[in-house]
Amino acid sequence: MTNAREPSSSCVAHSGLVNSIEFSPDGLKLATFGTDCAVRLWSARTGRLQDVNCGYVENTSRVCVRTAFNRGSRLLVPARHEIRAFDSDTGEHVAKLKGHMADVYCVQYNPLYESAHSAGRDRNVLTWSYPKIKRICSSATDLDSDDDA
Repeated sequence: MTNAREPSSSCVAHSGLVNSIEFSPDGLKLATFGTDCAVRLWSARTGRLQDVNCGYVENTSRVCVRTAFNRGSRLLVPARHEIRAFDSDTGEHVAKLKGHMADVYCVQYNPLYESAHSAGRDRNVLTWSYPKIKRICSSATDLDSDDDA
């Protein structure tokens, strides 16, 4: 959890299982998400843990969970029945995407259409369209799935 050791030695960042690992589109950051309900951000250049706190993000899944970065600095993380968006530079919670009826297991960002897709235990695949994703970048509001999602 600290950067006291050299990057080449073993680093422990999670006190539980790690079930998600994702590189940012520019390859400079690495996000990990574990069953200890913590999201950790790392510098891919140095291998050091960054001083970014995303807070408590519930993760009871024992299977692989897929997180996603958008083209900017937003990190989309499945958190039980919703998707939480965080600013990957500050760790600030930016928005919630609500629409699933059960645990969400994966979220994928599509840069071509500036949309996100999510799937989970409820056997639904939801598409979060451009207007909703655009609002994530500009305000901290709860976003519900509707006809345009």
